[in-house]
Amino acid sequence: MKFAAFTILAFFVSISAIQAEQIIMKTGQVYNGRIVNQTRNEVILDTAAGRVVLRKIDIRRITYGPTPEDQTRDARKREEQKKAEEDKKKEDQKLAEEKKKAEEDKNRADQKLADEKRQAEEKQKAEELKKIEDSKKSEEQKAADADRLKKEEEARKAAEEKKQAELLKQQEELKKSEEKKTDELRVTEEQIRERVRQEVQLELQKQEQRRREEERRRLEEEAKRQSQPTRSGAFFRSLVLPGWGQLYQGRRIAGFAYMGGVLGAAAVSNYQDQIYKRRLGEYHDITNTFLFSTPFVTRLLGYAQDDYQASTVFFLGTDQTQKAYNGMAKAARRGRWARGVALGLYAGNLVDVLIFAPRASVGVTPSQDGFNLAFHYQF
Repeated sequence: MKFAAFTILAFFVSISAIQAEQIIMKTGQVYNGRIVNQTRNEVILDTAAGRVVLRKIDIRRITYGPTPEDQTRDARKREEQKKAEEDKKKEDQKLAEEKKKAEEDKNRADQKLADEKRQAEEKQKAEELKKIEDSKKSEEQKAADADRLKKEEEARKAAEEKKQAELLKQQEELKKSEEKKTDELRVTEEQIRERVRQEVQLELQKQEQRRREEERRRLEEEAKRQSQPTRSGAFFRSLVLPGWGQLYQGRRIAGFAYMGGVLGAAAVSNYQDQIYKRRLGEYHDITNTFLFSTPFVTRLLGYAQDDYQASTVFFLGTDQTQKAYNGMAKAARRGRWARGVALGLYAGNLVDVLIFAPRASVGVTPSQDGFNLAFHYQF
């Protein structure tokens, strides 16, 4: 039904377009439309502006057929149709180019994925090779350390053997010297043995004296280290008063800085709390009297003569209330910041003494059998 109605309408439109007339007046004015009726003296014409009645005496010429407007409209329709076909052709070409571009993008993406996969495999192989090299280096380092320790042990044993050989050699030389003297002075064998024993005993006494001297020096260093500040002492002092632990450790600048920072932040917090209490009282006073600044109450009590004055009083009261609230919130915010700074400095003071305090030392002390390696850690 819709298609039939559209066909009939198009038919009548085309008929009306074919039967359109153009009337040219003697004055030069042109009328385009369709003649619906005419008499001996007049012509009735339907135009786009409406129905007009023209006198035949004023008409120069009547032209039957399509008007210039119809021709222009048909030409415009043909141009639009041609343009639509060109647009469709361009759209098809654009779709083909987009499809080609999508295929190229897909190919590039596939190539990129393949490259990334290849790079990942190469990276994995490189990591595996690096792990193998690291393990090999670690084993070589362990072997080198073992060889070094073995060489050091052999050197120590060689030094001990050399020392013992020298001592035996000295004893033998001393013995030979004593024997020679005995032969010369005819000293008995017992006297030679006694003299050798005394020499050995003297040497042992010297070694014992050196060992005692090293032990005494070690004990003095131990006592000196124990007299230095400890971590626990500095921590408990800083726990009682920030900065005291740093002063106990000998760091005067850090101690006074922590002490002044915490005390200053606490003072600022106390001052802001006082301001907050004062602003809170002012805010309560303003809010308690805010009812009397409403337009209804001000007009009722006679504070305002008209609505403008009542609104002015109300907005002034609202502005004062907002300012009082902003001042109270600002003081509270500053107080919280000051307390946060104080707590942060207090915690930093405790962490600082714990990080600074530990001390460790490593020392080597000679002994009768060799050397002793000592590790000392102060807590």
